[in-house]
Order: sequence, then C-alpha cells, then structure tokens
Amino acid sequence: LIVSLWLGIIPTLIGRLLQVTILLPLWFAIEKTSFFLSIYKDWALGLLSLQLWHKAVMVGGPLEDSVWRTRFDRMKREGLYNVDMMWVLKEVIFPLLLPLVTLLMLPYLMMIKGLPMLGVPPKLVMVAFRCSYPVGALMVILCEGMSVTSSWLVSIHDSIRDDRYLVGQHLNNYDKPRMAGQEEEASKDGVV
Repeated sequence: LIVSLWLGIIPTLIGRLLQVTILLPLWFAIEKTSFFLSIYKDWALGLLSLQLWHKAVMVGGPLEDSVWRTRFDRMKREGLYNVDMMWVLKEVIFPLLLPLVTLLMLPYLMMIKGLPMLGVPPKLVMVAFRCSYPVGALMVILCEGMSVTSSWLVSIHDSIRDDRYLVGQHLNNYDKPRMAGQEEEASKDGVV
C-alpha cells in the first residue's frame, strides 16, 4: 500500500498537476478543448519531480525543510522492512497526497461543475477551466511568497529593535521615572 502510494499515485498526481498547470497552457491553444493526457507521461514527470524534490531536501539549499528532512532520515534509518506504516501514512504520504488532491480537484469542481450551474456556456467553461490551474498556481505562489516575506520582515524588525534597544534583557535608553519627593530634593541640591 505504502509503495503503491509513494511510487504510483503521488507521482501521477504531481505529474498531472504539472501537466495542467505548466505544460498544457504552453503546448495547446486556449480554445482547444480536446487534448490527450497520457498517464504514463504524467507518472514519469511526477516521479522525476518527486526525486528532484527529495534530493533537494536531503542535500540542503533553498528547498531544505527540516521537517521533511527528519522524516526522510527516519525512514532511511528504520529501513523498508522496519518502518512504522501508520507513521509513514500520517507523516509522509497524507501530507503530500491531500494538498495534491485539493489542488487538482478544487479548480475542476469549481469550473466544470460550478460554472454550468450558473448558466455559463460550455465553451467559456472550458476556457475558464484551462486558465484555472495556472491562476491557482500563481495564487499559491503569491500567498506563500507573502507569508515568507512577512516573516522575514518581522524577523528583520525584531533584530533591529533588539540591536538598538536591548542589551541582554535590559533596556539601554530607559530612564526610570523619579518620584515627586526625589525631584524636590534634587532641585534643592541643585541637581536636576
């Protein structure tokens, strides 16, 4: 079950998502409604993408993710025969499978099933369907980019604030307010 999900279904879904998001808009005109999608080509493209992602996570670099690296290290350490199957399903397979199914099914359901219920002509439904995957991919990339940029800006703000105002845990430029009695005594002594 695990092997068929990891080497069969997940690469096929990744390949199909790449096919309808990137390759299909490049190869076919937007008005063309009939095109042939080969499941074998999708599987090969997805398997290649999955292997490249796995290598990028394990080697490090811009795609390094410590969560996925620890998961892959644990699977490698336990081996194929000793790995906990329920852990692999919950921590490795489902976190990959559920977003892929969502990214593939949501535009399909919205465009192919939702638009005809609103009375949109079939030709326009197909054009909207063809555009929905690239637009959805751009939205995901923009949201992820905004999230990374926001956390980066907050980190920069915090480091600037800490460098400027904090030494350890104490404030540098903080004067304690004087009480009224101390101010009168200081003014009599000539010290303000």
